[in-house]
Amino acid sequence: MSAAKIDIDDYFGTTGDIQIAFAQSLNIQNRIRRWIVEEVQPHLGQWWQQGRTPDGMMAQMASLGIFETGGDPKAPGERWPWAYGLAMRELERADSGLRTRASVQCGLVMHAIARFGDDRQRATWLSPLLRGETVGGFALTEAGAGSNPKEMACWCQRKGEYWLLEGNKRWVTNADQADLLVVWAKERDTEEIRGFIVPTTYPGVTRQPISTHASMRLAAPWDVGLSAVRLPVTYCLAGAKGLQAPLACITQARYAVVWGTIGAALDCFHEAMDFTQRRISFGRSLAHSQMIQERLVDMQSHIVAMELRAVQLARLAGRDQLRYPQVALAKRDNARAALSVARIACEILAAKGFELDSRSFRHMANLESVDTYEGTYAVQTLIVGRDVTGLSAF
Repeated sequence: MSAAKIDIDDYFGTTGDIQIAFAQSLNIQNRIRRWIVEEVQPHLGQWWQQGRTPDGMMAQMASLGIFETGGDPKAPGERWPWAYGLAMRELERADSGLRTRASVQCGLVMHAIARFGDDRQRATWLSPLLRGETVGGFALTEAGAGSNPKEMACWCQRKGEYWLLEGNKRWVTNADQADLLVVWAKERDTEEIRGFIVPTTYPGVTRQPISTHASMRLAAPWDVGLSAVRLPVTYCLAGAKGLQAPLACITQARYAVVWGTIGAALDCFHEAMDFTQRRISFGRSLAHSQMIQERLVDMQSHIVAMELRAVQLARLAGRDQLRYPQVALAKRDNARAALSVARIACEILAAKGFELDSRSFRHMANLESVDTYEGTYAVQTLIVGRDVTGLSAF
């Protein structure tokens, strides 16, 4: 056995095959990492407190090639699962909210238009979204219909050459900067779920910040109101009929969470590791303590398991063999594991871990939301339970 230098970011060598076969994916990852270190990290604490990201952030992410990795489900080849996953990991290594903004733009909004839109809609909207010139939000969730979107109250009705939309959406990421929203509503006559491209400048569209939000503050999720919004029929996503359409987009978002949470966990691990080696207690560094080493190994164990799940999902996706219950299981376990890592890091950091300039505290607060959105831990459990038993417990 060789005495090679240990890479704690890739302790089991799970990404070794990526380095050989997908060099372009690694190039995107490295560009994102440099941008995060040079342009983003110095301001993260301030932005998180203020609950915002600067205007132009989406254009910067577009220039790095981030939106090219997860927007078009029809793109051939095996590269996209790795490129998308690595991009999401690097973004969430900075902040879950930053990753969420990107995954909503390409994994939800662009994905919905590419998969369910017609040729004209794709030609009109995808290019400006890809370049970050247009910002998109995904409006599915409602205050009274979070885990069961079939219960949504937002409704739509065909009126000749236009559709009428009425209702309210909540926790809409990117709504603060969005030029358009992909809105999901229930057809009043048939109760069939339909999808729409809704420009935010249209009369009847209102947006309101959720000022009490204590998590995912860089994502700045807002409330959206739709009051007698009249949309031309050409703004309806013709291929989006039924609940399976938005849920297909959510699977793409869950895949982003599987990879993104690895980045958050790694950042917490590095902050805790650095602290234990610098902090002197009872005449020696904390890293000499058996109790501390046990906690560090617990963190490493969680991260290795997270990486193994993500890499296997990428392999399955590259072979077009990925099933949504597999993504649900990985989202369930990776989000909860990352939250455990963040909590251990804050425990190690003690009082330092609960200051706002602590990266681990910010990650922990964000991950409380990540553990619940795109389907709670319980919802993912029921998805997998139905898959393995053939019986629905919803």
